[in-house]
Amino acid sequence: MEPLRLGVIGVGRGWTRWQQTLLASDEVAVLAVHDPAPRRAKAASEPFRAVACAGVVELLERDDLDAVLLGRAWFGTWPLTQAASRNKPVLCTVPAIEDAPGAVWLAAWPGLWRGARVLRAVVADLGPVRSIQAVSACGPEFMLTLAFDFYGVEPLAVRSAHLDGLATWLFDFGSGKTAQLTHRSQARGTIAIEAANGWAQLELPGRLEWTDNTVRHTLQLTRRAEIDVLRAFVKAVRNGETMTETPRLLRAAAFLNGVTEVKDRGVDTPRSPSL
Repeated sequence: MEPLRLGVIGVGRGWTRWQQTLLASDEVAVLAVHDPAPRRAKAASEPFRAVACAGVVELLERDDLDAVLLGRAWFGTWPLTQAASRNKPVLCTVPAIEDAPGAVWLAAWPGLWRGARVLRAVVADLGPVRSIQAVSACGPEFMLTLAFDFYGVEPLAVRSAHLDGLATWLFDFGSGKTAQLTHRSQARGTIAIEAANGWAQLELPGRLEWTDNTVRHTLQLTRRAEIDVLRAFVKAVRNGETMTETPRLLRAAAFLNGVTEVKDRGVDTPRSPSL
């Protein structure tokens, strides 16, 4: 099968990991690169033997590109609109929750995306979920989609607190089911799940521990998370699949942004299960 022909827009912070992933993949071929800094664009294009384009529009109007990877650069997420108008699917490696037009695969936090998939599979065998506690420096909307998935319903009540540099959301899903999500700068990320028949804890970037019937298990996800994200994106583009994760994340972001902030009351600090 022919590789997916890819253009890259923006090679700022975080580019090295994606560059290594793209170079190692036989599922994609990078044909064009653009960055606001011409020298950086040229340097990034050389390992792929790709063309360094002078502008975003110039790159997007190329007929030999099937899709685009949007990296970090000063122009933010406005290329998403440009790509949508030209029917170019985008692997978006920058936070774009509030502005994701067109066919966009949100990939700002590969480790969280990959870890959540494995966590869902493990928790499925632990019985009904009772509580969810999560702490991370990024991606609270990803964590909330997990709560939607585990409980199968939207929360009945929500409140938030922003104290001492922490942003915490408390969700009540009814029947004693709760979720507590905390955004903490510099936190690597932890998601802890308590279920009827055990518990599971994911520590980013890729360590998972869980118990079932008193037996303890440990799984270390050693493969680079960007590899799994890239494969999923390529599959979705080739099959013409709807990027279903994007509307789910937008729905979760709307919940987070619409919560009435509670400034006069503290909240419990999230705690992980006893190990």
